[in-house]
Amino acid sequence: MTFFDVPVRRLCFVRAGGLFVLAAAFLLFPLLCEVDSLGRNFLLVFVGLCLLFGLLNIFWGLRTSPAEIRPPIHKAPVSVQAQYYRRMFRLSALVFPIMTCWLAYDLHSLELGSAKSVRIWEPFALIYRNFGYWPAVLSSLLLGVICCLFFLSKMKKLSSEERGGTA
Repeated sequence: MTFFDVPVRRLCFVRAGGLFVLAAAFLLFPLLCEVDSLGRNFLLVFVGLCLLFGLLNIFWGLRTSPAEIRPPIHKAPVSVQAQYYRRMFRLSALVFPIMTCWLAYDLHSLELGSAKSVRIWEPFALIYRNFGYWPAVLSSLLLGVICCLFFLSKMKKLSSEERGGTA
């Protein structure tokens, strides 16, 4: 058994434990610092989601055989790899435009002066400080395009392998 050959049941239980610890930490957050009502509502939704996903992981773990082991994605069958990269492509195509809009909104509110400071990911903050508003916003979108192109190239490579292997 290698490092990556971990039983799925154990992974589910460890993931559930991590989600429960994360939920507990976010429940303690309002006690450590002052949070407004919007932040408190966001924290409660996040805690609820952590608890829900933790319970789902326990449910999935209990339904899984103790001996079932899933290989890492690069060792999985071609059909499983294609499904994985298709899912990651869809997720990237959804998340990066949302992240770009969020970044643009935060930076726009900073530019207008309606916010004294904003918290953004440091690489985008570095781009904003050195190059300005549009390069920071467009770099977020460019990162999404690069991720999508990577997943598309992987899917194309896997589909050619799949056709070549069955012929």
